[in-house]
Formats: sequence, structure tokens, C-alpha cells
Amino acid sequence: MVRVGWMMLMVNLLVCTGMYAQKTWDGEAGDSLWQNPRNWFPDGIPLAEDHVLLDNSKMIVPYKILINGPDSIVIQSLTIQPKDSNRIILEIVSSSTLPIAVYINSSQKNIVLEKNATLINQSGASSGNIFSLNSKVYIKNGGRYVHKTIRGNAYFVSKLEIDTSSAKGVMEFDVPGNSGYTISLSGRRFGTLQLSAHEILKKSYSGSGSNPLIIEGDLIIGKNVFFTSSLVKNIEVKGNLTVEGQCAFNPASPDSTGRSFLLNGEESNIAVNGKLLTGNHFNQFVIGSKINRLLTHLHIENGWIIQNSESSLLMDTFHLKSPNGIRIHNRALLGTAHPEGISKDTTKGGLRTPMLMLHDSLRILYNGDKNQETGSGIPSSIASLLVNKNGTLFFTTPIEITDSIYLQKGLCKTDSIHLLVFKGSVAIGNDSSYIDGPFQYTGSDSAHITLPIGGKNRYAPLIIEIRKNEIIHVEYVDSGFQTNGTELEFPVKSINQSEYWKLKFSNIDTAHRIRKLIFCSNKNTPTNNTYIVRLNDVEKWEMLPLISNNPIPHSIETRTVLKSSIYTTGFIQQVALSNQRFYLSNNKSSQGRTLTWKYESNENAIMYIIEVSEDGYAFKPLDSLQAGSSGDNTYQYVVKKSIAIKAFYRIRAILKNNERRFSNIILIHFENPIALLYPNPCHHQLFLETTNGIQSGIWAAPSDGRKIRLPYSQVGKTIKVDASSLHPGAYYLQMVSKGVHQSIPFVKY
Repeated sequence: MVRVGWMMLMVNLLVCTGMYAQKTWDGEAGDSLWQNPRNWFPDGIPLAEDHVLLDNSKMIVPYKILINGPDSIVIQSLTIQPKDSNRIILEIVSSSTLPIAVYINSSQKNIVLEKNATLINQSGASSGNIFSLNSKVYIKNGGRYVHKTIRGNAYFVSKLEIDTSSAKGVMEFDVPGNSGYTISLSGRRFGTLQLSAHEILKKSYSGSGSNPLIIEGDLIIGKNVFFTSSLVKNIEVKGNLTVEGQCAFNPASPDSTGRSFLLNGEESNIAVNGKLLTGNHFNQFVIGSKINRLLTHLHIENGWIIQNSESSLLMDTFHLKSPNGIRIHNRALLGTAHPEGISKDTTKGGLRTPMLMLHDSLRILYNGDKNQETGSGIPSSIASLLVNKNGTLFFTTPIEITDSIYLQKGLCKTDSIHLLVFKGSVAIGNDSSYIDGPFQYTGSDSAHITLPIGGKNRYAPLIIEIRKNEIIHVEYVDSGFQTNGTELEFPVKSINQSEYWKLKFSNIDTAHRIRKLIFCSNKNTPTNNTYIVRLNDVEKWEMLPLISNNPIPHSIETRTVLKSSIYTTGFIQQVALSNQRFYLSNNKSSQGRTLTWKYESNENAIMYIIEVSEDGYAFKPLDSLQAGSSGDNTYQYVVKKSIAIKAFYRIRAILKNNERRFSNIILIHFENPIALLYPNPCHHQLFLETTNGIQSGIWAAPSDGRKIRLPYSQVGKTIKVDASSLHPGAYYLQMVSKGVHQSIPFVKY
């Protein structure tokens, strides 16, 4: 006691004079003992005026230091700072029986444990707090404090300081013995809290109180651990929940507030391989981090499972189960790979409960590795549908989508009973993902929209202008349709006898009857078809000829009444233009894409202008060729580059009387230098796989037309794009690769 008093007197004198030194470990003695003066640089045991730095400046390999008395250590501060992957361990051994083994007296940071640093308290003292601290303890991300003593923990826990650099620092309890152990939880704030039982078959931990518990990192319940919390306030975890043993949330008394467990960070994984128990007074298990992932099933015995607004829950093939109910709030994203989708049943599907409450602004992602059903529990109306899966998604109930459809991978199979009704503004599909079956679009506002339909390995979208409140039923059919010319009820001379569209309009805006329709087949079909139509009613349309010098709706030369609503992607010639056939096709060559056309009135033409469009609606000149003198010329033009992954082309003929004639429109899909974009949807990062590199920067383009430059780095063929600055929503990723402007849709959560 006299020795310690003398030390404290020296500390006070040093504080007044401001004289401090630094000691580092060189391990020269080779015995790992703190008390050996030869292990320090400069030689000598650290004293009250010393700041202790345990690093790899003198000893470049991992090492361990043992504290074993006989005297208490008195220093200014302790910092453990390993270099790179080296590990440095400081351990108070079990044979140390001092009630206070370490005095740290600085008014600044007392203990700092950096990445790969471990401080183990294995004191065998029968009383005392083991540490006497004048300031705070920082367990930095990657650092660890292990409490392996039966001594109390409230004093040390009260000294923990949590900031962004220490939010993942680990406070581990691995208390010896079979007796239960109480952890100071009420009103506390941890980085990562880990409960372990490495040396015994069963260890019980408990905590109680009337103040909330906040865990900035992970809550880890190890094997052979039985943990019971009787807190009557909330437990909030901002990282992962891992339960390998048994975890019981058992509030001591009932109330409608508190008594809940909340995930409330950036990203959280939920893995319950052991048991998760909830007592009679437990209220809610709240899934509220921005991104949440189920790594196992999640079952609770009492209380509700809640998913908060704007959060994402990716369930894979696992499920949630609650006997009380499951509620998912507005604008939440629910991702499931379960074959049964979202079911009302308590034993089937991804959400198993007798009371399922889903907000109508829910966003649902289907991302299974095999065929899935939408499920009987899906609401009749949701905000967004996202599909990125292998196999087919089968619609088992009618569904209304009010905002957006993003089809990345996987077919969507509908029928007349299980109809998909779309009322939003954005619908994106591609060759790998589209609606196969009936599809209804209701205009929430006037729009020029692409309807992502197709069938039998063909993406065959319809581009159409639709007015507010109008309804269009559309379906693409590829079924070996057979007919002959005398049986046709629509204005064509010939038809591809295996594929066609079915269209039906209602609630037509009579002030805007004239419409342009573009039917796009996939890249293996040589033609695409554009029609100008005057809509009448659900049974009868009027076809207007595609002659540009006829003002519409005036001076119509020929009019044909449609008794049917079937259109083909194959070779179609409109009746009004049957005496002037003008046909454009394309094929791939070693030089690029070759456009080939033939105009039956070539003798009247003086020039052909090749025109290109990004949307099939607004065309601009690309190049021109002089017309030949012969009446039977076939023309070719090589397209070496495109401004996009795909483009529409047509030929404009200039006649000797200055009139113009147009060919059919074709859609060409060019080689895409970007082989793979993932993950899509994404959170903070996107990855591009490319063989050609990027010639300029990378931008994200939202729907409002802005361009946001994104940071990126490239290693080999992989480009890592930082999307953390983007708000959640739909974007196009834009760049130049191999001289070609690329624009790829993606979704940010």
C-alpha cells in the first residue's frame, strides 16, 4: 500500500510538470513478462510517467505479454497498435490476485485497442474492478477486450467510448465457471457484444434494468451460451444478430412501449442456428436496417415481426414466422427466393403467420435459383416488382403494380385469371426477362412507354403512346399460329405464321385517337413494324398508311378497317402501300452490321437517307446513298458503330417529285462490351465485367435527366463502381466502352 501511495504521489507531480515518456515493447528477454525490464525500450519497466505503446516497431512479429504482479501497474496510457495482420495480446493472467492490477491516469484516452489488438482480463482476484481508469476505453474496429474473470464488469463497461472508429470493436464475455453471470446492460452502449463459453459446456448470462441497450456493432450469442435479457426497454443492434446457443428476450413486466428488439443500422445479417425465445411480455422484433439478410429462418414465440419503412429484407429461401403477426411498412423492399413466394399459410412460403399486414407501397424482389410462385399472400396492389432470378416466376394471383417494374433476369408467366396490371411509369425488360402472357397497362398519366412483353425465348416489347386513364390489354403469342391469306381479318398480305400480338384498348381519349405503335421483335427476327392507327373502340380500328407527306389526320389516301387486333413481327406489307414495296433487313458481317434494302419504285428515287433512332420514335440522318439508274437495284450499307447497345434504323427515299417514302423500321442489337453487371439491385457498389475497358468516366442517370459522376477503379477485367452517393431509385449506368456509348439500367436500394 505504501508503494502504491508513493506511485500516486509521483503521478500527481508529473501531471503538474507535464513530464511524460513513451515505452515500447522489444521482447529482448524472451519471457513475455511485463515485469521484466529487459523487454522494454528503453530498458526499464513502464512507470507512472510513461505512455505505453505496444506495436511492431521493435518486434516485427506477433507477440503476447503477460501481467502477473506482484505489484500493480501504474502508467499514463495504454495503446496496442499491431501492424498489418500481426496480432498483439496483453493478458492479465489468472494467477494475478490484485484487486486493482492496472492504474491508468491520463485525462485523455486511457486504453486504445487498435485492429488485431486483444486485451484479456483473466484475473483471479476475489474482489475489485481490476482496472482503475481516469478516462475512456476505445476498442477500435478489429480490436477486442475479453472478460474471462468472475469479477464484475459494470465499471469497465461504463468506461467504453463508442464512435465511428469503435462501432465494431468487440467486448467479449467468456467467464469461467458454471455459475450464472450478470452483465451490465441497462443504459449501456457497446460496439460488438459477444457472449462465449469456450471452456465449459454451458454458460448462463443475464441482464436486466429499465434503460435501453444500444449495440453499435453485432450481437453474437455463441455455442453453449444461454443468454436472458429481462430489460423492459428496447435492445437496439446496428449490426448482425448471430445466435448459436440460446437467446431469450423476456421483459420483466408488460407494457405497450419498449420490450422490443430492433435492427437499426446500415446492414444486418440474421443467423439463428440456435434458439431465439421471446417471453409473454415481448412486443416486437423490428427489422429496420437499410439492408437486412436472413441467413437462417427467423421464428419468434411471442410478439410481432415488423419490417420498417424504406428498409430491404433479403430472405433467400428462408422464412419469417410469428404466431401473432407480420407487418411490413410502406416503401419496404421484400426479397424472396422461396419457391412458394409470399403465402398466407402458417406453414408455407416466406411469411408464415395468421395475421399478415403488407402496405400497398411494398416493393417485392423475386430472386430464386429455380421456378417460383408469387404466392397467395401477396397483396392485390404493390408499388414495384423486381425480378432477378433463374427459371420462371408464375403469377398465382392478380397483381396491380402502381409504380415500376424492373425485369433483370427470369421470365414472368401470367394468364387471363392471374393478370398483371401496371399503372406506373417505368417498365424495364430485356432479352432475359419479360412478361410471357397477358399484360394490362392503365395510363396513370399520358406517357410514351415500352411494355416489356415476349414469349418463347423472344423479347418482343410494344412501344406505344397512351393517354391518362386509357387501358390496353396486350399479349405476345408465339404458338405456331396458322392461317392463309383468305382468312386474314387484318390489313396484311402475308404473315409470319408463328408469332403475333393481341391488343385491346378501352377508355380511349377521343381527342387523341391517332397513335403510333412500334412492335419490336428480338434481334433474330429481321423486321419490326410501325403503324399509325386511329383508335375507334374495342372491336374496330382504322389503319392509316405510313406515307409521310399525308398530314395526319387529314388527306388520308387509303383507310382499312381492322376487324381483329392481331399483328405480326414477320414480313408485313400494308394494303395502302402494296404497290410500292420498300423492305429493309440486316445481317451481321465481319465489318459490322449490313443494312440491305430494296424499293420497288427505285426508278423514281434520287437518294436514300439512312436514319437512326434510340427509341424508334425520333429519327436523325446517319448517311446517304445516291439512287442507281436501274429499276431493280438492291442497296447495302455497313453500320460499323452504334451510339448505343441497340438502335432503330429506317431508310428514307427522296423521290424525283420531292416526295418521301419510308421503309420498315428494324431494331439492331449490337455487341455489348459490358459482359456482366452485378449486383443488380445494388446498395453501395456495382461491379462491371468488361474486356474493353472504359474510355471516359462513369455516370448514373436518374429519370430527371441529371448525370451523376461515380468514382470507379479497375483491376483486370473487373471495374468496381462506388454507388454510395446515390439515393435509392432507378438509374441508367452510362459510359463509353470500345468507342460505343453504353447505357445499362440498374436499381439502387
